[in-house]
Amino acid sequence: MHSNLGYDGFKGLLLVSGGYTDLYQPLLTFLVSVFTDDPKYLFALFGLVLGYFFSKNIFIVLYAIKSNKNKFAFLLVILLAFVIHIGSGINGVRMWTGAHIFIYGTLSYFLHNNRKGLIVCLLSIFVHFSLLLPVLILFGLVATNFKFSLKLAYIIFLASFVFAEANFSLGRDLVQNLPGVYDERASSYVSEAVENQILTKGYRERHWSKNISDYSLKALSLIFASILFFYRRKLIQSNGIKHLFLFGVLFFSLTNYFSLIPSIGRYLKIALFLILVVYIISYINNKEIRKPIYNLAILPFLVGYLIFQLRVFLDYPSLWLIIGNPLVAILVDNEITLYKFIF
Repeated sequence: MHSNLGYDGFKGLLLVSGGYTDLYQPLLTFLVSVFTDDPKYLFALFGLVLGYFFSKNIFIVLYAIKSNKNKFAFLLVILLAFVIHIGSGINGVRMWTGAHIFIYGTLSYFLHNNRKGLIVCLLSIFVHFSLLLPVLILFGLVATNFKFSLKLAYIIFLASFVFAEANFSLGRDLVQNLPGVYDERASSYVSEAVENQILTKGYRERHWSKNISDYSLKALSLIFASILFFYRRKLIQSNGIKHLFLFGVLFFSLTNYFSLIPSIGRYLKIALFLILVVYIISYINNKEIRKPIYNLAILPFLVGYLIFQLRVFLDYPSLWLIIGNPLVAILVDNEITLYKFIF
């Protein structure tokens, strides 16, 4: 037996998801409800879409580095796969599916000179409304033909580490200028209630491993961007790579200023993904940054970030990921995660 949501149920899902902007999750939920009310099939479909764009983004990079067998480059690709991995992706399916769709459009535009990638970026807004932020930054750069100074962008990038703060009042002022359909959703991120919670409790209640992961993410972004900037004349030859780096640095900078506000910090992962793509391609194609001292500077933060993300990842798949297959797993009830099974 299953229950079809019907038009009223579908409309209700749209309203719960924030007006008529986040179409992806309500639409898929409605379509699956026509055939079954078993959530396993819904999440299988969510996973299929997320996995498709996740794999496309990873394979774009793998194709760019081709058959290079550099071990540290392979480690960087593993890091890339865990910046926005399948585990956290399926847990926040709208945000992270939208993020990978946006990243796919961005990489298609910059690396393959495919202007249709910009349309894909626009479509990501209908998966999660908050992706309007990177879309606006990207289209602003496109409209100005990327005339923004890379040197100025790097200065802003460095300053964002010094002056980052939970500027709720400015956030609320910016939100008020958004169209009404976005205003209601965005206001919840910078509300006075959230501000009071941060000011009174801060991050003391967060697990220490989460703090290490966040610090490692920022440290890696700083190291990658700094190496690329100081070697930019030797490393960054094509306009596509240069403009992708400029966008990644600007996007990270503007996000980093507000990164203490809950939910804003997740944009840093998208920005790190883009900067890391540039670094991996540059690392493979140039000897300048393959020096052991740079690898040693990166390694502790890379390991710190990967350990936490691997721990998070193990909380999602079950034992059937190893001993079964997707067709069998969907027919079996198994609530034992890999983490519980191993530990």
